[in-house]
Amino acid sequence: MTLRIERTSGRRRTRIRLSGEFRAGHIDQVKAELRSARQPVALDEGESIEALGKQGAPPAGAAAVRPDDHGFLWIDKHAFGKAFADDVDPTEAAVMAAVQKPLSVNSFATKSGPPAWKHIPSWYMVATDDQMIPPPAEEFMAKRIGATVKKVAASHAAIVSHPKEVADLITLAVESVGKSVNTRVSR
Repeated sequence: MTLRIERTSGRRRTRIRLSGEFRAGHIDQVKAELRSARQPVALDEGESIEALGKQGAPPAGAAAVRPDDHGFLWIDKHAFGKAFADDVDPTEAAVMAAVQKPLSVNSFATKSGPPAWKHIPSWYMVATDDQMIPPPAEEFMAKRIGATVKKVAASHAAIVSHPKEVADLITLAVESVGKSVNTRVSR
């Protein structure tokens, strides 16, 4: 999920992009970041997901992850609900399993570039029932980046199972970053 908030002041627009991913060359346009269980990894420069993951025991949901012959990782469709979306309606979780996007095996070893969180304010939703990323790891990353933290008893799919809490955290971030008479939300 990428949410872009545009503040209009006369002819000038300021974009506030709240998400865990940034495209190179656009950091000057980013005013804040919001991380949830869907995009929780807050790496430091030169750090990899693989190195961060070795700091603790593998999460329970890792047992449901399967590699394919093309270098991608998938969550087993039959285990998806329990591993990824345990608090989501089973029919909706089955649809999520069917349309899931894979993760590249290489993405675990790739070292991060300079992180945006060192320069902009952050908000972080810790999913306390996450089976894919251990909640203590989420708490570690949230603390390290100095984020305003909201804990929710949710699975990795907190954005689906707890939309009000996600929206409340987004609203808090937007209100904290800047107030403007002409604020509009676009996706």
